[in-house]
Amino acid sequence: MKDLNITFLIDHIKSPGPWLSWKGCSKSVAIGLVTAIALIYLQIYPQSHAKEGEYIYPFWQFGYLVVLPTICFLVWLLSTQIYLRTGTGYKIGIAYEGDKIKQDDWRKTQDILRDLFRDNKIQKKVKLRFVPSVFSHENNKAVTFAKRYKFQILASIQETMQANPTSHKEIRIRIESKPQYDAFMKNVFHQVIMFPKITQSKNLLEILDTHAQSLRDIILLLVGTTLFHSEKYEDAAIILRYLDNALEATLSPSQPPRLQVRNLDMHSRLTKARFPAAKIPPYEELNEIKQVAETTICYFDQFPDVALSVARVRFLVGDVNGAVELTKMAVDKVHNIEKSGQQVPSAFRANIFLNHAFLSYIQGHWSNFYESLKIILNDKTYTTLKWDDLVNWSDYVDSLEQFEGIVFLKVIYRLIAGQIPDKNMLEEANRWANSDGSRDQLSKTLNRCMSLHKNNSKKTNRKVNNSKHGKKK
Repeated sequence: MKDLNITFLIDHIKSPGPWLSWKGCSKSVAIGLVTAIALIYLQIYPQSHAKEGEYIYPFWQFGYLVVLPTICFLVWLLSTQIYLRTGTGYKIGIAYEGDKIKQDDWRKTQDILRDLFRDNKIQKKVKLRFVPSVFSHENNKAVTFAKRYKFQILASIQETMQANPTSHKEIRIRIESKPQYDAFMKNVFHQVIMFPKITQSKNLLEILDTHAQSLRDIILLLVGTTLFHSEKYEDAAIILRYLDNALEATLSPSQPPRLQVRNLDMHSRLTKARFPAAKIPPYEELNEIKQVAETTICYFDQFPDVALSVARVRFLVGDVNGAVELTKMAVDKVHNIEKSGQQVPSAFRANIFLNHAFLSYIQGHWSNFYESLKIILNDKTYTTLKWDDLVNWSDYVDSLEQFEGIVFLKVIYRLIAGQIPDKNMLEEANRWANSDGSRDQLSKTLNRCMSLHKNNSKKTNRKVNNSKHGKKK
């Protein structure tokens, strides 16, 4: 407590809150005074200090009236410090600023909220502390308060409750202790008003229970989003999946904000699966990544791009059939979306057909390979794909020595990436494509890619020449 100062202590005492408030302080002093008066009234004094036939009344009366209230005040102060400074996990300070709801009802809500956070899945991840609202009014006080007591978030809950206790309650959360949040975080927080949990019951306990559940959901969204933004993806995934399950009773998977929660959870769980081809982890680590990635399949209907990462990891651990099955599901999804007249994001569309082309090739389905690659090359957005990474991918697959003709893919990817294949590699790819009559479509693909490479090279040279002429002028 050495960092306490008088101004901070005065703010601490004057601010409204739980027992941290002015009321809590005054009650502790009042308890000391009442105890002192009772001892004086009952004439209870230490006998060791008594002289024969008399007691030192004035001395002990003064001592009681000063010492006991001071002791109670120090006990109150010590208890607040223990409350604020202890706690493991992600520490959140909640300041309440209600103007019409009764404080007794708020305290009951706190009790219900504590019970909700005792669930084993989130108990060790999130620790709640109810703090004075004065420290969320001014940014400098909030930052000082957060640093002193190591709060990751200070949230201020502003509530206006209508006369009808069953009506919708508006809850807003603002963050004062983290002014460095970028536009993404601010946008998430500003959009959060309240999850649609409205009860028509006239039972006060049920109303407060619904109120507490709404607060829990908002707090978990706050924590999950912050953890994701801080790149603590494993912890974020635990919080966000728990929140998604909590919202299941009131929101469909496609309804905001549950849709956004599921999207963040998906990205949290797939982060480790999105590694470049030049840095593929060892097999044991790949198995662990696959186990986590498989938990995102439940999001396929809303976010079919999960198929890209999950199918890739399946292939790397040897589950080729699983990769093929999932990729086919994604291709069918693309076709269904396009048939309905909706537009498929170009990057996802190109990548899923690229996956389909690769998997068709290693299975010997040349026609499917040809058609899928043609779809990619007919779309001008193919240039946005990471072809250099695909070159590394083909080299890695070739090093596995499990599939025939990978040299053909190595040449194709290099040509599209603008690289010049080795002469021996090009000759070997030509022999492979022409050694079997069933591979005519591979020959067509190779000729098209070589033509594409020449045209792109000419365009590049033309730009370079124009640039040189421009500098001379």
